[in-house]
Amino acid sequence: MTTRPIRRIQIEGAYNVRDLGGYETADGRHTKWKMFLRGDDVSTLPRSSQDALTDFGVRTVIDLRGLGDPEDPQPALNSQKAQYLNIPINPYGHINDAEMREPYRKIFNVFADPSNYPIQFHCAGGADRTGTIAFMLNGLLGASMEDLVRDYELTSMSING
Repeated sequence: MTTRPIRRIQIEGAYNVRDLGGYETADGRHTKWKMFLRGDDVSTLPRSSQDALTDFGVRTVIDLRGLGDPEDPQPALNSQKAQYLNIPINPYGHINDAEMREPYRKIFNVFADPSNYPIQFHCAGGADRTGTIAFMLNGLLGASMEDLVRDYELTSMSING
């Protein structure tokens, strides 16, 4: 029997923080645990919850908010332990819009640098923008379409309890 980490990370005040590790790739390997966390807004969490993310080892936070009103992107974690990057995006079909090319490129450049790991990325609810990035990232890592869709659908269950 193999014991695997739990995908959903229980953090007080957050409802949609999940580890993207453990998905089987096309070549039979698995994505690594504790490299990428997706989630909802962490900037409004109590300090103890923000500290839990730092204790988890998060070194980089990518905040995908900032293109819509009334969003107020702001760092949450201790800046001496985790770098904060605000890279606002639009999700879904907007990834092909000319003005979205640079933000998406910046995000994937952050993912391409192992010195940034573990990375936590989020928007407001962890669904649309975060879901788009998680879908693309796991797809690039070789996860199956079934797992990509399942991970995306887990957000609905997280948000709705």
